Amino acid sequence: MAGLTQVITVLVCTVYMLVGPLLIMSNKYLLTVSHFRYPIMLTTMHQTTSALCCAVLVRVFRLVPLTHDVSWRVWRTNIFLVGLTTTAALCTGNASYMYLTVAFVEILKGFTP
Repeated sequence: MAGLTQVITVLVCTVYMLVGPLLIMSNKYLLTVSHFRYPIMLTTMHQTTSALCCAVLVRVFRLVPLTHDVSWRVWRTNIFLVGLTTTAALCTGNASYMYLTVAFVEILKGFTP
């Protein structure tokens, strides 16, 4: 059983390491070569797809157990604010691909804590 867990872990890490650069290159292609000048729309599509995939994994396949309900107060004061700032960071990050090269953007990301 431990061998199967290790194989799955290596597989998930490999997929994660491949998807990140592919997403960066596809964003750069869409924003510059294809002249799709809407970085906020692109971020919205990414976030919506991610939310739908997570909902399917949690609600349909039950990969993560739902242990407690979240009140509207907690959702409004914690989850919403984190989501809003994350979305703002993603929008500005995607917008930078319209004006800078991928290499320069990645160098700038290296300076973030």
